[in-house]
Amino acid sequence: HSPTAPPATSTTVAHRPTAREVNYETGPTALYRAIENREWTSAIGRARHCPSEAGTWVYRLGGDGETVRWKVLPLHQACAREPPPSVIYALLAAHPDAASSYHPLPTNGDSSSSSITAGALPLHYAAQWGASVEVVRILLAAYPHGMFVRDNRGLLAEDIAKLSKYPNRDAVVQTLEEGRLEYEAEEKRLEAESSRHDDAAASGTEMIGEEMMVPLNASFNEDARVGGVDDEEQEQESSGAAAAVASFQRGISMPRVRSRMTMHDSMMSTGSQSGRSTPSEFSRTMSMDEADPTTEQLVLGEGWREAGLIVVVVGASGDLAKKKTYPSLLNLYDDNLLPDDVIIWGFARSALSHEDLRGRLKPYLLKSGDHDESVVDEFLSRCYYKRGSSYGDLDAFAELSKGMDKYEASFPNRHEHNRLFYLAIPPNVFAQTGIAIKKTSMA
Repeated sequence: HSPTAPPATSTTVAHRPTAREVNYETGPTALYRAIENREWTSAIGRARHCPSEAGTWVYRLGGDGETVRWKVLPLHQACAREPPPSVIYALLAAHPDAASSYHPLPTNGDSSSSSITAGALPLHYAAQWGASVEVVRILLAAYPHGMFVRDNRGLLAEDIAKLSKYPNRDAVVQTLEEGRLEYEAEEKRLEAESSRHDDAAASGTEMIGEEMMVPLNASFNEDARVGGVDDEEQEQESSGAAAAVASFQRGISMPRVRSRMTMHDSMMSTGSQSGRSTPSEFSRTMSMDEADPTTEQLVLGEGWREAGLIVVVVGASGDLAKKKTYPSLLNLYDDNLLPDDVIIWGFARSALSHEDLRGRLKPYLLKSGDHDESVVDEFLSRCYYKRGSSYGDLDAFAELSKGMDKYEASFPNRHEHNRLFYLAIPPNVFAQTGIAIKKTSMA
């Protein structure tokens, strides 16, 4: 599962994993497994909802059971498997440092004793295994200096691409060459500009673009903006490699993220009969540069949409639930950010029927936001209620679990079913509630 490289020789130092490392043999993360199996939609959803897994290293030990054979992040693995750009965006959003991360070479400098992945950036993987040109550009934008980093064989990403054989190799090589030349040219330009600024300062002149001017008088306000550029910006602009990085990143278009209200308002204006957001409406409200399958897949094709979901609001009859919890769930529902067959169970000690709960909630939901009444009614039709004698009532939770089992069984094509328990109750009953849920109601 890792790129081919010179085999590692043994070392006498046993590997001791840290908290953010997992052994491939005993169980990699769900994100890593999804990437390994090229389950891209699931990988995107997992990266967004469990971002810590994007920063969790996965390693495999050698035959001696002590030395590391290879060690990578999910981004490394993805770059070796011809990923869609949306996966790379999701992994970098979850763990931005992944683009500049690699398993370090031994501190003694003996590369022969390192793992076969030591010193390899995700960019090296992309260059060796034929990732798309867009993926290479994303990696360069995330870590421009990566094109000057050598792996454990002493090779640059550009060198690796030239030695590899895959259909789009020439395009990848060209992209890497252009990136390197642009980076070097930008550094030279900034150095020259910095030098001109220094000369201008020494001669008592000020720079405006490519020209110089002499201040009109000695009281010239040096802090004032000159030609639209202030001193702070000039200082940032002449910061060498850092400015070159910023310049290169500006050349790569990244997907934009809209706020909930902005997306909701634009969707509501499309004239949907129910007023609820739909995938097709989402496409219609996007500008031309946004309306691409990659962006829509990120927002509407995440892995959790393929799974069932039951939300259980413990303390459903209380103020917190009706004023905050249920309105928040309605917002998610109205914005099409819950699975289509989601249902919401309320659990509390009050003697209520399903209709009683819905009647209590409706006034608060109607005034909680700009929601059509038809959407509120549709949402409430998915809300149910279960009474318990206490928040640790094992029998009541067991009965609730049987009802959830029956509902989940009605969707045999779902690859998994999730249960989310929200505790809208006082902290002093958290423990008994958690014990009851664990004993009776886990998915």
